[in-house]
Amino acid sequence: MADLLANAFGAINLDLAPRVSVVVPTRGTKPEQLDRALRSVLAQTLPPYEIIVVVDGDAQKAASIRPPPGPCKIAVLALGQPSNGRPGLVRNRGCGAARGDWVAFLDDDDVWAPDKLRLQLEAMRNDSTRFCCTAAVGTAVPCRRRLVLGDIMQHNCVVCSSVVVCMTVLRNAQFFGDEPYGQDWRCWQRCLQHTDGSYLPDALVRLNDDASDLDRSTVRAEGRQALRAAIGETAPAALAAQFAGFM
Repeated sequence: MADLLANAFGAINLDLAPRVSVVVPTRGTKPEQLDRALRSVLAQTLPPYEIIVVVDGDAQKAASIRPPPGPCKIAVLALGQPSNGRPGLVRNRGCGAARGDWVAFLDDDDVWAPDKLRLQLEAMRNDSTRFCCTAAVGTAVPCRRRLVLGDIMQHNCVVCSSVVVCMTVLRNAQFFGDEPYGQDWRCWQRCLQHTDGSYLPDALVRLNDDASDLDRSTVRAEGRQALRAAIGETAPAALAAQFAGFM
């Protein structure tokens, strides 16, 4: 697998500053929160190529966003109309505008540790992978260093705000679906059909803890429903049979 990946995508050369596009979806209703998230990207020891803020709304709403100054370009785009609770549409808008060879995701209420991008790109270079996620502060989801599709079918150890993925892999996975829940999980499953992944146990993301336990339980339940549907669609036959009774 390592040789195939090297031939398909080439080696990661950190000396050449890999072009990472960071996609930040936002509703635009909490500017201080968004500002904090963006500053954590601008503070990266390996700076991104660009930041793409996608506002879940119209152009007038996007025009009200005032991103902080920094060493890379920050584009603010409008989805054009409300997503009606379908976050995949917002992320896809950013992916469509991205010019980097790599895409990273950060929700507007989360923040990154300063070394996040550098450590992830180093891990993918060393592991010959093209997908990487990390632990988050306060989360303890066990996962192996080298992620394969079977790992993510058992439980979702992928924190969306921790993901860095090769654009080619993401494109082959057909980006995100338009489901209200579980679309990110399904996308990661499709990505891991095209590459192995690297998992870093370091907590390189701090998640917003404002959501109530009830909110989290609802999302988990809806996500499990989406996973049941996804098993038959995205997994090879052997894995589908293995995990058909899961949950």
